[in-house]
Amino acid sequence: MKCLRPAVLIGFLILFCVGINSAPGQTTGEKSKDNESKLVKPENILGCYELGTLDWKPDLQLDKEEAVFITPPERIELLAEHGTQGRGKNGYLVRPAPGVTQSVHRSTFWMPIGPKKIEIVFSTGTSGLEMQLTVQGGTLQGNAKTFWDFARRRQTAHVMARKIDCGKDQ
Repeated sequence: MKCLRPAVLIGFLILFCVGINSAPGQTTGEKSKDNESKLVKPENILGCYELGTLDWKPDLQLDKEEAVFITPPERIELLAEHGTQGRGKNGYLVRPAPGVTQSVHRSTFWMPIGPKKIEIVFSTGTSGLEMQLTVQGGTLQGNAKTFWDFARRRQTAHVMARKIDCGKDQ
């Protein structure tokens, strides 16, 4: 009888865990859809935005060869088309606005991360910048942070991107 006690306890624990996992409520798919409905909708922010030049703090006095890794295009276009590679598969494409030169970044994408928040990433695969921005009407406002594939102090910059007409070469 004493040998049965551990087996019975283990059995009850298994039943308890199974009961919790299959309890009524939202399934994972329902939770995912519910969470997605609370995110920024691509159609609400599609279009071109002027980023301007970012003023990085601290100023590390990077030369041109290094600064390109943390310099996004001055004007960008946010698309509703999903990325197809790497981390970009989870997000939507970002391109230079018409008439703007492509940056050195081979992976550029944006992702909704809240009801009024998005993240934009510019990456060479090893270095670049990420922006956490709040959608405020025709502007995207927040901060950018650098990342590197080696030990270097991270920099931050304030971002105030205003929506512009994609057809104009400004």
